[in-house]
Amino acid sequence: MSLFSKRKKLLAIGCSYTDNVWTKTHKFPVWPELLAEKLNMECVNLGACGAGNDYILAKMLDKVNEQDWDLVVIMWTEFQRLDFESENGWLSLNPMRHGICHDKFSMNLSGRVTLLKYANIYSMTQKIMRMFYMTEKLLKDIPYIMVQGPRSVSTPVGMGFKYSDGYWQIVEEECTESVLKSPYIDKIDENKFLGFPIMRKIGGWNMDDALDLKDPERTTCRISQEDTHPNGKGHDYIAEILYDKYKETYL
Repeated sequence: MSLFSKRKKLLAIGCSYTDNVWTKTHKFPVWPELLAEKLNMECVNLGACGAGNDYILAKMLDKVNEQDWDLVVIMWTEFQRLDFESENGWLSLNPMRHGICHDKFSMNLSGRVTLLKYANIYSMTQKIMRMFYMTEKLLKDIPYIMVQGPRSVSTPVGMGFKYSDGYWQIVEEECTESVLKSPYIDKIDENKFLGFPIMRKIGGWNMDDALDLKDPERTTCRISQEDTHPNGKGHDYIAEILYDKYKETYL
């Protein structure tokens, strides 16, 4: 009999790093299903391509209030994404990416530039740190694991400016400073948040970092050089990391 046979329900929430759309398009299983198989659990996967952290927090709250769960795994996404709920579901906006094929909003470039003055790195980092703390409190009686999936800040696309090799160093330093200024940095349970405090300069990491450590050239764990989402081997590795964390934390 499986060691985990009494644990039946796994809830997974995230963005395209979690969405099972890849099972349909590329025919490989994604980490929520792989992790559920390791744990002998039924999997409910609420990952959504393009989703932001507003969606992730809202869907987690809704589902946790609907029924009991034996494990909740949240893979947070880029901080500056925004989500809006409508009667027909959720729509997500990434103000850092203009004119890409899956953009659901007709906001022009000047509008995005203006929006980014308010949805800036400092503001959105403070917001997500509060989300981390709220989620920890909401799930205090439920086994959970949190982890940051992609990098905290988006790659700018179609925004009318060029960025050099030093771009990531600048934005990561800004994001790190904002994390350190949060009043919640010392309140997050690092035993249940893989890679916290997320930013490498202060000893944290995200799942992109873990994949790059495994596959520095991004040739075996990514779909392609152009599409850096995890491929089948990448999802296997993510599931392995989460499985080890589950054993470490809850056994």
